[in-house]
Amino acid sequence: RYTLDKSQHVSTLKEEIQSIENYIYIQQKRFGNRVKFVMDIPEEIPNIAMPAVIIQPLIENAISHGVANMTSEGEIVVSAFVHEEMLQIRVEDNGAGIKAEKLEELLINLHRATEGFAPSVIRSGIGLENVYKRLKIFYGEKAEFVMESEENCGTVIAIGIPKEIWNER
Repeated sequence: RYTLDKSQHVSTLKEEIQSIENYIYIQQKRFGNRVKFVMDIPEEIPNIAMPAVIIQPLIENAISHGVANMTSEGEIVVSAFVHEEMLQIRVEDNGAGIKAEKLEELLINLHRATEGFAPSVIRSGIGLENVYKRLKIFYGEKAEFVMESEENCGTVIAIGIPKEIWNER
């Protein structure tokens, strides 16, 4: 319901956290002991304005492309913290990872998507493309989107929002 109500609107970090806690609860029922979900978000995290439904697609990607096929010991960690005047939001998994060539292709397509190019012919990464575009529209070029991965070693996606562009609520 949150996703449908908020998908085209502004939210806050705390609303996003509540939404992903609900999403994770459902996924824990789905995966049982196969996948462990860890939330590492301190109470004092700044409650900044942000595009709605920005973190959940990253968790969804970590599940479907990272840990879904693991029979045990899958782990997804969602964290948020402030480091050097930058709010960092991270989603990391210990799953399948991404081949170097595929990762490079995904990153190129993300950058091209915000430069007015037509959507990529290869339609993988649609959720990531949507998150990336909305971050850049909402915060501008100062927002960071970093994706690191190694095949068979998991993936980390980090969003960085500089303090100078926070709009706390």
